[in-house]
Amino acid sequence: MTKPDAPTSLIEVYVDRKATELGITWEKGTNSGGSPVLDYTVSYDQAINEFVVLDSNIINKSYVAINLVPGLSYKFKV
Repeated sequence: MTKPDAPTSLIEVYVDRKATELGITWEKGTNSGGSPVLDYTVSYDQAINEFVVLDSNIINKSYVAINLVPGLSYKFKV
């Protein structure tokens, strides 16, 4: 087995947007690494070039980040 490809098509779900919440969705990577992908981990960076894990063991291909600070810039990765 090899490491699976990163998920693709990470996009914001606008209906989930609130002042302190943001919804995202993604598609699975092309190559699974030889075994089905069972779960995902979502991390974010608050413009300091350091990603922090928000949640792990996510089985769906979507997530709603809560308790965000209005006015800050965020980067997400799955």
